[in-house]
Amino acid sequence: MDNKNNVISSTQKPFIYFIAVPASFHDLVINEIFADPSPQIGLPAFEFIEIHNTSTNVYDLNDWSLSIGSTSKNIESFILVPGAYLILCHEDDTFSYKFYGDVIGLSSFSLTNTGSDLYLNDNNGTLIDEVHYEDSWYNDNDKSDGGYSLELINPEHPCQSPSNWTASENTNGGTPGSQNSVYDNTADTEGSSISKINIVSNNEIEVILSETMDSSSVANGTYSFDNKDSLNVLFVNTSGPYFNSINLQFTTALKSSWIYTLTVNGLKDCSGNLIGSNNTAEFIFPDTASSSDMIINEVMVNPVGTGTDYVELYNNSSKYIDLKNWSIATFDDDLNAVSSEKIISESTSIVYPGEYVLISKDNQNILEQYPYTNDSNFIEIESLPTYSNESGSVIILDDKDTIIDRFDYHEDLHFVLLDSYDGVALERLDFDRTTQDATNWTSAAETVGFGTPGYKNSQTLVANFTGDKVNVDPEIFSPDNDGYKDLLNINYEFETEGTVANISIYDAKGNLVRQLVKNELLGKSGSYSWDGTNEINEKAKVGIHIIYFEIFDVNGNVESHKKTCVVASKL
Repeated sequence: MDNKNNVISSTQKPFIYFIAVPASFHDLVINEIFADPSPQIGLPAFEFIEIHNTSTNVYDLNDWSLSIGSTSKNIESFILVPGAYLILCHEDDTFSYKFYGDVIGLSSFSLTNTGSDLYLNDNNGTLIDEVHYEDSWYNDNDKSDGGYSLELINPEHPCQSPSNWTASENTNGGTPGSQNSVYDNTADTEGSSISKINIVSNNEIEVILSETMDSSSVANGTYSFDNKDSLNVLFVNTSGPYFNSINLQFTTALKSSWIYTLTVNGLKDCSGNLIGSNNTAEFIFPDTASSSDMIINEVMVNPVGTGTDYVELYNNSSKYIDLKNWSIATFDDDLNAVSSEKIISESTSIVYPGEYVLISKDNQNILEQYPYTNDSNFIEIESLPTYSNESGSVIILDDKDTIIDRFDYHEDLHFVLLDSYDGVALERLDFDRTTQDATNWTSAAETVGFGTPGYKNSQTLVANFTGDKVNVDPEIFSPDNDGYKDLLNINYEFETEGTVANISIYDAKGNLVRQLVKNELLGKSGSYSWDGTNEINEKAKVGIHIIYFEIFDVNGNVESHKKTCVVASKL
């Protein structure tokens, strides 16, 4: 009763009684990160971080702190019970999130879209959880553009690992204040595996493992090599927070073009699982590429709708070539200089002899658009240089900014009888003819969907030298862009180089159909290709045609050759 002898009415109020215990690492976890709210999918257009209590203890968060990069903010008193969630956001945005669950506002709350370092510390400054997120963790190009949160898959997993994060699958874009849409508490029972080996120098490699590792096992593991030239490890180094990057330094230098096989044993992930059967990987110390060792082989710069451009390269050498720190660029005519350089790969990316590699900014779009592909060597980069649909230059530079190949393209190189060039790639006919030979390019065949990214070209026409000074191949061809004998090769072999050529094409009545080549300087051997069209970009009439090949030397001597071919058509 009070001092007036009034008896208090019967009432009940809930309360929590708990004995404060120090939090251990990972008792509370950073469980969800909403760093890029734009475009808005369903959630409020404001950033947040979600904290989740994975322990059986109750914690008062008074004077705990959240650090985003170098900025640290204290959290006000809040009782977080086992299994509960707490949303942290900017103090101006708390109203928008109070409908989703418990929320606390912080001043100067700002997350970087591409990634940042997050630290959760208790009131004594003890680290309770840390996350070093990156936009690659979304594992989805569309969702990484914004509107979706990053969700922790298994909050009870003892390891911090990028593989334990992915984009939210919730239709609203995230699950603030509730269990994550990707939640899976399956215990980790599988060991790590070798994901990649990067070449650091001629006596050092970097081994990337698929999971967060136990650092002591990395230091005490065994690293053996199955190759002719035995390698001895001089130094093993790894660093946090994931300890899945291991640098091995050798006592001797690696040899160019040698295939080394590394086997790793005795390593444990942070769950205690020994490395699994995928503990072996090959690596190669690359050769130095020369001009035209890596050639531009296919270019598509006029995509359908919202599709993406792509450029395909081909290793036309016997070398193992590393594209690390190589770049793709264009040419600025006003500045008369290479411009808009974009790095192709920041890590080791070996292209084997005779292998194709495709460069685009959206590999999934390429796979959906073109049925004839090989995505085993696709490289996705953040952006390509801007290439005009009509004309431009594709330039490939090595890690020293030396031009390895250049292709000055123009839409006139396409098969002129196509109704549209949208989504149609230009394909190289012959690896060994020069890239700038305009007759060495034509449209990809309609029968393969107008492009073969990462795969052998639908249109190929390799020079067939017979011993004659001039020959044509095939003698009968049908220029209909179906991928079968669409073009005619005019091949030449002379004893000396430095002659000048004219190539004219006539019909059976002697009428000029096409002036294919005029006053061009020749090498000792080479080829030109005719697509079966005339001077006004119409298909030549079906029937016999005469190829008149005329050469002049520096002394004024003239030599002429006549060959016949047949322009055919399907019935």
